[in-house]
Amino acid sequence: MINRLRKDFGRIIKLIIFLILEVILFFAITQTFGGIIIPDLKTAFAIIIALSILNALLWPTITYLSLRFIVLTLGFGTFLIDGVLLYIISLFIPGVSINGIALFSIPLLIGLISSMLSIILNIDDDYTYYRYILEKEMKVIHRNIPKKEGFLFLEIDGLSYRIIKEALDNGDMPTLKSWIDKGSHRLISWETDLSSQTSSSQAGILHGNNNNIPAFRWVEKDHENRIISSNGRTDSKLIEKRISNGKGLLSLNGASRSNLFSGDAKDHLLTFSRFSDSESINSNSWFYLYSTPYVIARILVLFIFDMIMELLSRVRHLFKNIQPRLKWRGLKYFVARAGTNVVLREATTFTLIGDVFAGEHNVIYATYMGYDEIAHHSGIEDFDSFYSLRQIDKQFKHIENAINNSNRDYKIIVLSDHGQSNGPSFKQKFDISLNDLLSEFLPENITVHSILHSNDDHFSKEFSINHLGSENLEKLDKRVENTKEKLDIKIDNTKEKLDHRIDNTKEKLDHRIDNTKEKLDHRIDNTKEKIDTTKEKLDHRIDNTKEKIDTTKEKLDHRIDNTKERIDSNLDYTKEKINTSFDGELINTWDKLIKFKNKSSNKAFLDKLRKKRTLINNDEPIIDRINNVSEDLSEDLEVNIELSKEKITSDKAAQTIVLSSGNLGLIYFTDWSNRMSYEQIEDAFPGLINQLASHDGIGFVMVKSDIYGTLVFSNDNLFYLESEEYVGENFLDKFGKNTVQKLKRTDKFAHVPDILVNSEYNMETNEVYAFEELIGSHGGIGGTQQYPFILCPSNWESEEIFGAENVYKFFMKEINKSWNQSKNK
Repeated sequence: MINRLRKDFGRIIKLIIFLILEVILFFAITQTFGGIIIPDLKTAFAIIIALSILNALLWPTITYLSLRFIVLTLGFGTFLIDGVLLYIISLFIPGVSINGIALFSIPLLIGLISSMLSIILNIDDDYTYYRYILEKEMKVIHRNIPKKEGFLFLEIDGLSYRIIKEALDNGDMPTLKSWIDKGSHRLISWETDLSSQTSSSQAGILHGNNNNIPAFRWVEKDHENRIISSNGRTDSKLIEKRISNGKGLLSLNGASRSNLFSGDAKDHLLTFSRFSDSESINSNSWFYLYSTPYVIARILVLFIFDMIMELLSRVRHLFKNIQPRLKWRGLKYFVARAGTNVVLREATTFTLIGDVFAGEHNVIYATYMGYDEIAHHSGIEDFDSFYSLRQIDKQFKHIENAINNSNRDYKIIVLSDHGQSNGPSFKQKFDISLNDLLSEFLPENITVHSILHSNDDHFSKEFSINHLGSENLEKLDKRVENTKEKLDIKIDNTKEKLDHRIDNTKEKLDHRIDNTKEKLDHRIDNTKEKIDTTKEKLDHRIDNTKEKIDTTKEKLDHRIDNTKERIDSNLDYTKEKINTSFDGELINTWDKLIKFKNKSSNKAFLDKLRKKRTLINNDEPIIDRINNVSEDLSEDLEVNIELSKEKITSDKAAQTIVLSSGNLGLIYFTDWSNRMSYEQIEDAFPGLINQLASHDGIGFVMVKSDIYGTLVFSNDNLFYLESEEYVGENFLDKFGKNTVQKLKRTDKFAHVPDILVNSEYNMETNEVYAFEELIGSHGGIGGTQQYPFILCPSNWESEEIFGAENVYKFFMKEINKSWNQSKNK
């Protein structure tokens, strides 16, 4: 009791200091800015008090009436509204005047002052009057709150099990630590699929289906080599359409906040796959975000502060020579970092608190992306990365306090969709990028297109008024059509005028041409006489030369006839070899090899061949290898034709696309309509697989063989995926115990690349080498990236969880168990 009184007394003192400083700063600023007149400090105090009272009484109503306007102005409309209130106040206080731009700038300055003082004085936002008003307002609006338990899933993007344990031990996340210490929650680890990145994991967690998502972006050869990107607005919507069956984690009256996918929630806000839906901008959930008049000012202050933190981080990395580090993070990254670490964080928390007070949603899922963004560029254990976790932990404290003061009980589950692994980028470590490495092994006329840049794992850059207003696309299309019709009419009229002018000009030109033609005909006649004289002399010389040529031709014809006889003889012999009949049909070598493989009687020989690796890792051209094998199999197999002749349109037309997700690389040869086989790759690009697999920075390379099934290469070692047999050393175990299962699953995907590449993993330093320019990375296999965490209620029962789809099953099981228990009570 005494401690509580001390806390309350401390808050009162802080609020008094806050009010005094706010009035003094407000008065000082108004004396230097134009457009506003305040005679004295006493009047400034009266204005601040009056504005606070009006906001407290009218703001909820004002927000409801002007919500769409506020959303479309990205929140800056709140300052215009406050400017109107300030103008009304000035009418009743003598000596006060405000007009012009001051109606916007002064409320903005008041908001900035208020926000800065709140941060400096560490005034807990849970105890502000505006939060109190929101709580009361939501309880009045939403009176019929369900009795059953609600569930609030809070995802920390990119945080691994190892790093959260470190953060808990170091005191960086006291809120989560207190839950564990009280026994209400327990921390468990789970293992991701391949690929370990947001679109794959969130698809599995939210929809229970992450099939056919081989990476963050991939190529679909059956759709004209279209590159699908998980953060493309149309692509993310397409992906969700493919994976959703209407039974997502949020399908039962759920809400999605700041996620990549919606989980089939009807109420979604800042959800990327649903940005184009009109209900996003019309959602009443925006009310929670703008429930306080100065929320945008607060976000602006924190935004600027985070940009300063990024600048200091770069200086610290430089002077302390922190390694590994990016040489240049770029100017855009200042905005990208502050956008994810501040704007989305604050917006997500405000809306979640409103959701909790409203109590109408059964299941809510939200993502905090700040740690993942910072860890990508600074490292997974950098000071700024842990600073981000401390700020996220504060948000969880606010949410917990809101639940304690709400009318509905929500269980909080904190989780991550994947982790991150640290290490210098592939280019930093080996002074070459993946696409440049590949280009070294390909013919010079093969064009390589690559997407290896970073920052695409987040979609903060897509938050703009244009995207939030995308529900008006249909109206815009109609305007375009109307404008097009008008332009067509104008074009037709202009065309008629031009045709008339052209006809007149043509007549004049025809007249000039006729006159010029007469003059030219006269000159031509004179010139013709001279030419005839010269021609007689040339004809005489030509006749003499022709006689010499005929003599030489007779000699060459004789030689050609002799050579032709020898060539025809050789061709007849070769033709007999090529056109050898097999089962009465004319077939090529490849058909014969496939038929040979499918005969059960030849299984023993192929097993022996597999162990000898006769066709694998051989420096000879693939056709020569087949011919050598054919000597042991059958004379019918000995031919001299190219396997890929019918596949490649031309050398010039062949294209290669290289994509990456962290330390996972995807290589597609787009001139082939289907997944290329090992044999086809070796035929078109001899030695390519062996050269890639032998590079020090490559952990393994996976391709599919038409004879041997899927093959995994690493240096001189080989792994047969189907039979799980090694030739040479075991090189996969170090990547994780479920690596083989991950590769087998990915191998069955519809759009698996022709060549799948995973970087090396250094077990001693626990480092991988991202093909993107990142320090902390995820997407492939190796290290902590594949081991995220779940902080769940202690009474939730779980076995070892492997795969995001099983996380979905785990959550659904516990949710249904809780609701069934509520029914039985």
